[in-house]
Amino acid sequence: MVWAKERKLGEICSEVIIDKSSDKTTMESIVEAQHSMKKVHEYVKTANVVILRLWSIVLARSPKHTETVIWMLTGLAVALAVVPFKYVLMGLTVCCFATNTRVAKAVSDPRGGRRWREWWESIPAVPVHTVDKGELRTG
Repeated sequence: MVWAKERKLGEICSEVIIDKSSDKTTMESIVEAQHSMKKVHEYVKTANVVILRLWSIVLARSPKHTETVIWMLTGLAVALAVVPFKYVLMGLTVCCFATNTRVAKAVSDPRGGRRWREWWESIPAVPVHTVDKGELRTG
């Protein structure tokens, strides 16, 4: 954002440009651009919710989740302190190769992902309150 601000990209890129050189009609190109903008908007909303949930964990607004994250990070720190880095690196490499095999994909348990998703969805996001410029409170 700082880079974009310094280079004044907001002033340079103030409109959406649609390429007419494709074999699509202008209407198809506009509709495709509109769908792309909706997708970007959804990604931004998802990123905002993720940031608000992580902030909720940091502020301990959800003590159960904060406690879980603290224990996970403590366990990770102890493991990284005890296990030499070369073994951690070798393990990560093996995991990357193993997760891309057909056997791992066939064996993967969809319930694990569902449990993770349920845990993540149960974290309350920090509430957001919007105010106008005149309503700002000092103190």
